[in-house]
Amino acid sequence: MLFAWMDFGSVCFFWIFILFGLPAAIKGISEWLEHRDAVKKAEAQEKFKRENPELWRQQELLKLERERLETQKKLAEEQARQENVRRNVGVGFAVGRALGLW
Repeated sequence: MLFAWMDFGSVCFFWIFILFGLPAAIKGISEWLEHRDAVKKAEAQEKFKRENPELWRQQELLKLERERLETQKKLAEEQARQENVRRNVGVGFAVGRALGLW
Protein backbone atom coordinates (compact mmCIF):
# COMPACT_ATOMS: atom_id res chain seq x y z
CA MET A 1 0.00 0.00 0.00
CA LEU A 2 3.03 2.22 0.16
CA PHE A 3 2.87 2.91 -3.57
CA ALA A 4 -0.94 3.02 -3.82
CA TRP A 5 -0.91 6.73 -4.55
CA MET A 6 1.46 6.23 -7.53
CA ASP A 7 0.51 5.02 -10.96
CA PHE A 8 2.14 1.96 -12.51
CA GLY A 9 4.66 3.92 -14.60
CA SER A 10 5.93 5.79 -11.57
CA VAL A 11 6.35 2.58 -9.61
CA CYS A 12 8.26 0.97 -12.49
CA PHE A 13 10.49 4.04 -12.79
CA PHE A 14 11.09 4.00 -9.04
CA TRP A 15 12.19 0.34 -9.05
CA ILE A 16 14.33 0.79 -12.16
CA PHE A 17 16.01 3.70 -10.43
CA ILE A 18 16.62 1.62 -7.30
CA LEU A 19 17.95 -1.37 -9.25
CA PHE A 20 20.15 0.47 -11.74
CA GLY A 21 20.61 4.09 -10.71
CA LEU A 22 21.55 3.62 -7.09
CA PRO A 23 24.38 1.10 -7.69
CA ALA A 24 25.77 3.30 -10.46
CA ALA A 25 25.61 6.35 -8.19
CA ILE A 26 27.31 4.47 -5.37
CA LYS A 27 30.05 3.26 -7.73
CA GLY A 28 30.58 6.79 -9.03
CA ILE A 29 30.80 8.22 -5.54
CA SER A 30 33.29 5.56 -4.43
CA GLU A 31 35.48 6.21 -7.50
CA TRP A 32 35.33 9.94 -6.80
CA LEU A 33 36.38 9.35 -3.16
CA GLU A 34 39.29 7.15 -4.27
CA HIS A 35 40.38 9.80 -6.75
CA ARG A 36 40.13 12.49 -4.09
CA ASP A 37 42.24 10.41 -1.69
CA ALA A 38 44.85 9.81 -4.41
CA VAL A 39 45.03 13.53 -5.16
CA LYS A 40 45.40 14.37 -1.46
CA LYS A 41 48.14 11.77 -1.11
CA ALA A 42 49.98 13.15 -4.14
CA GLU A 43 49.69 16.69 -2.79
CA ALA A 44 51.00 15.59 0.60
CA GLN A 45 53.92 13.84 -1.10
CA GLU A 46 54.73 16.98 -3.10
CA LYS A 47 54.50 19.13 0.03
CA PHE A 48 56.83 16.76 1.87
CA LYS A 49 59.19 16.82 -1.12
CA ARG A 50 59.29 20.63 -1.07
CA GLU A 51 59.67 20.97 2.70
CA ASN A 52 62.14 18.12 3.29
CA PRO A 53 64.18 17.51 0.15
CA GLU A 54 66.92 15.57 1.94
CA LEU A 55 64.48 13.21 3.68
CA TRP A 56 62.61 12.71 0.42
CA ARG A 57 65.89 11.88 -1.33
CA GLN A 58 66.73 9.35 1.37
CA GLN A 59 63.28 7.77 1.02
CA GLU A 60 63.72 7.46 -2.73
CA LEU A 61 67.17 5.90 -2.29
CA LEU A 62 65.69 3.45 0.21
CA LYS A 63 62.94 2.51 -2.24
CA LEU A 64 65.52 1.97 -4.98
CA GLU A 65 67.62 -0.17 -2.65
CA ARG A 66 64.59 -2.30 -1.75
CA GLU A 67 63.80 -2.78 -5.44
CA ARG A 68 67.43 -3.71 -6.14
CA LEU A 69 67.48 -6.24 -3.31
CA GLU A 70 64.17 -7.74 -4.44
CA THR A 71 65.44 -8.05 -8.01
CA GLN A 72 68.71 -9.53 -6.80
CA LYS A 73 66.81 -12.06 -4.67
CA LYS A 74 64.62 -13.08 -7.63
CA LEU A 75 67.70 -13.46 -9.83
CA ALA A 76 69.45 -15.60 -7.21
CA GLU A 77 66.36 -17.81 -6.89
CA GLU A 78 66.19 -18.21 -10.68
CA GLN A 79 69.88 -19.08 -10.88
CA ALA A 80 69.50 -21.61 -8.04
CA ARG A 81 66.53 -23.18 -9.82
CA GLN A 82 68.47 -23.45 -13.07
CA GLU A 83 71.45 -24.96 -11.26
CA ASN A 84 69.18 -27.52 -9.59
CA VAL A 85 67.66 -28.44 -12.95
CA ARG A 86 71.12 -28.81 -14.48
CA ARG A 87 72.29 -30.93 -11.55
CA ASN A 88 69.18 -33.13 -11.71
CA VAL A 89 69.66 -33.70 -15.44
CA GLY A 90 73.30 -34.61 -14.80
CA VAL A 91 72.26 -37.12 -12.13
CA GLY A 92 69.73 -38.61 -14.55
CA PHE A 93 72.40 -39.09 -17.22
CA ALA A 94 74.78 -40.60 -14.66
CA VAL A 95 72.14 -43.09 -13.52
CA GLY A 96 71.32 -43.92 -17.13
CA ARG A 97 74.97 -44.42 -17.97
CA ALA A 98 75.43 -46.59 -14.83
CA LEU A 99 72.46 -48.74 -15.84
CA GLY A 100 73.86 -49.07 -19.34
CA LEU A 101 71.09 -47.18 -21.10
CA TRP A 102 73.57 -44.86 -22.87
